[in-house]
Amino acid sequence: MDFNLFKIVNSVKEELQWIHSISIDRDWPTTLVLNVKKIAPIAKWSHGHYISWQGLVIQLESDRIGLPEFKVVLSSPTKSMEVFRDLTGKLKPHKLSILEISESALGEWAVKLSNGLNIQLGHDNLDKRLNKSLSVYNNLDLVRQAHLEFIDARYIGGVALRKADVEDSGSGFLLSNID
Repeated sequence: MDFNLFKIVNSVKEELQWIHSISIDRDWPTTLVLNVKKIAPIAKWSHGHYISWQGLVIQLESDRIGLPEFKVVLSSPTKSMEVFRDLTGKLKPHKLSILEISESALGEWAVKLSNGLNIQLGHDNLDKRLNKSLSVYNNLDLVRQAHLEFIDARYIGGVALRKADVEDSGSGFLLSNID
């Protein structure tokens, strides 16, 4: 094989960030077979970038609609993807997905779910706090679930719930002790 071919393949791979790998096989006598593996975007990252399942940040030519959005301040793309995968796995049995995952400047994580519910998880024990939130949510009747906007799971002994139709005066908070 001509070494110029390898230079061309490497330059194409560098130019097109969505390519994970390219392999070249020869089908004798006159044919070369190129196998291209794509990097699939899993979520929106920042400034028009996307993140792959492996935690790689990539830039695509066209916008992808319907992907979750990452708003992360401190963590690396790899760490962010690890948190996303862990939480997504916990949500699957509940038939819920993450629309947005965010990390504050204090390292506290929050998620917005496909049912419109926002959950503040804090900076550690995210799985436990998500499970605690979902347990409280699932024990509410359907009317209360429909009016619930926010769960704050940063408390040691329970969670705080806020209704969607109440102004931020504090009167819309309900406390649930579950420990």
